[in-house]
Amino acid sequence: MRLLFLKLFTALAVLSVLTAYLHYRHTGLTPYRYTTLVINTINTDASPIRQRLADVVRRFTLGSGLIKDPLDADPPDLQMPLPTWRGKGANALRETVHPRYRTTGEPIPLADTNLWILHEAQGPTREVPVESTDSLTRALASAAPGDRIILAPGHYAIRSPLTLGGTGSAQQPLQLTAARLGEAILTFKDGGSLRVNGSNWTVSDIVMRRDCGDAPCPAPVELSQRANHFTARNLFVTGASALLEPAKDGGPATTSLAEGITLLNGELSAKSVSPREVAIRRISRARADRQLITLCPTATTATDCDTTSLQDAAKQVAPGGLILLRQGNYRQAAHFQTPGVHLLAEPGARLVDTATGGKGAIVVSADITVEGLECSGITVSSGNGACLRQNRGDVTLMGVHFHHSQMGVLTGHEGGNISIYDSYLHDSGAGGRGNLGHNVYVNSGRLAFIRSWSLMARNAGHELKSRAAHTLIQDSLIASVNARDSRLVDVPDGGALEISGSVLGEGPRSENWDMIGYGLEIRDKTPPHAENVVRLVGNTFYSDRPQGVNLLNAANASDVVARDNVAVGLRNVGELASAYVDRDAAQVPPFPALQALAFQ
Repeated sequence: MRLLFLKLFTALAVLSVLTAYLHYRHTGLTPYRYTTLVINTINTDASPIRQRLADVVRRFTLGSGLIKDPLDADPPDLQMPLPTWRGKGANALRETVHPRYRTTGEPIPLADTNLWILHEAQGPTREVPVESTDSLTRALASAAPGDRIILAPGHYAIRSPLTLGGTGSAQQPLQLTAARLGEAILTFKDGGSLRVNGSNWTVSDIVMRRDCGDAPCPAPVELSQRANHFTARNLFVTGASALLEPAKDGGPATTSLAEGITLLNGELSAKSVSPREVAIRRISRARADRQLITLCPTATTATDCDTTSLQDAAKQVAPGGLILLRQGNYRQAAHFQTPGVHLLAEPGARLVDTATGGKGAIVVSADITVEGLECSGITVSSGNGACLRQNRGDVTLMGVHFHHSQMGVLTGHEGGNISIYDSYLHDSGAGGRGNLGHNVYVNSGRLAFIRSWSLMARNAGHELKSRAAHTLIQDSLIASVNARDSRLVDVPDGGALEISGSVLGEGPRSENWDMIGYGLEIRDKTPPHAENVVRLVGNTFYSDRPQGVNLLNAANASDVVARDNVAVGLRNVGELASAYVDRDAAQVPPFPALQALAFQ
């Protein structure tokens, strides 16, 4: 009998392994993506048994290194740089540049694009790498004009004042920065601060935390009268009553600049310090009554953590409350049902390889704002796992970075409005077959896609697909690059479609003859929306597809309005745009370069 049971168990095990292998081959996923799919399927609900089983599978496959993420060794063959974020506050998508100055030495904001022709810094003469608080202290003590002090990724505890001395100039400023916003954290404890005691200093791309326990928290940056032409840019600041305050000698004598800074429960500066403000984001929430919940990863240097569970935070937060995600990777997902929640990610906070309810990482059934969050690797068994899945409610996305999931954003047919600002969505559907990798797929409400990028949708997915009553695309970049996508924009049920001030590029591997499809699924039905118009104003369209491409295939549109558009390499443009036969004729760089062209 024991032998019979052993044979039966062996047969069932072999059959299970064979079934799993055949299913794996059928999905066409990479081993890494298939394993994350299995883990997320096991952990469909929040039951402790399923969570433990999923953790065991993760530990013996991904955790052991037996199965590795292919993106680590084989990155995409073409990569686009992160876009410059033009919204308010510090965000991981914001690209910094070397400081710029007027001829008088006054710093120029990035927003003043019309002033590029004025005096620019000549760039650093020396890069000074820093890996610890001690090496930072030494680098600041010996700083010379043109030095760019670069903080290595990590945490720096500042327990005493550090002096930023030296005398820089518009041509050779002094810089304290991180390689990328979110990679370096300065935590100011006790009497720790940065005392700026020299001219032409720029402090940028740093996460700053004030940790004072129960005592009032002073500003982490002190400006002396010698802090001429000081610039603070791309900073994410928490725990401080203000970012800037005057030193004992009275504060800076000349104009300073503060740009692209997020302040949680704090002000920019004391009244006696008045820098020029550009794109400053102030967010205020009280810790009482669950209006502010701080979420931390299990391994963290933060000391103000309320929970390490995203789902617990989603259940506990009060209506209209804020959840702050401290820097780190979260293999967690949550269903948000409390109205008016604001999910604010410290730069470097990421949701990875997770899903809930067989839908996605963030499942929404009430109004929500998600800001600054990175999300990737979301897969579910149905093939449409999304970083954000909307059931109901209005969704606002600000400065998010969604990539390498089955989909970026997916909404239901009863959802509310979707507003996407200053965000980057790309490489949906990567690593698998059979799933349409739409970066954005909206099925209801109204869609606004503003100052954002949607690139490289995979597996014949659309860069942006919308069944909304009104679809607005403004000041954005939508492009195939080298991906095997379908249409750049697909609006199958008609409605109002407005595209303005944007650049759209159909790449050489794109599968569809149409760059923009409109109303193509209405056929003989009555259009579901009252207004059915297409407006194309001030856009640049590129085609690098050898077979050619049509700019617009519009069925069932009551009106098409097009003016001030430029097309490069497209066929059948008609009166929709001023046309160049190819890139050489338009005098633009070769593929994959994409730039806006002025209408002639």
